[in-house]
Amino acid sequence: MILGKTEIIATNSAQKASFYKDVLSRCKIDYDSKTKSSSSGNIMRTSGNLGRMGENVTSEFTYHIYVKKADVDRAKNAIYEAERNS
Repeated sequence: MILGKTEIIATNSAQKASFYKDVLSRCKIDYDSKTKSSSSGNIMRTSGNLGRMGENVTSEFTYHIYVKKADVDRAKNAIYEAERNS
């Protein structure tokens, strides 16, 4: 959570996060983002590919996007329209 801001998007896709941030920028909506790792810090994860066998590495990170509370509706609408038109 970011003080004074509301989360509007959480996705495991870096491509989608980039798309959403681009939409907000084009609409001149101020946003903040955070990237969180979902890795547990297990020692096997640092031992090369063997420790990651069978793991879906595309969902290792979660991308969170926040906007000011006053901009939530406008941001959601901008993203909805952009997704609909893409």
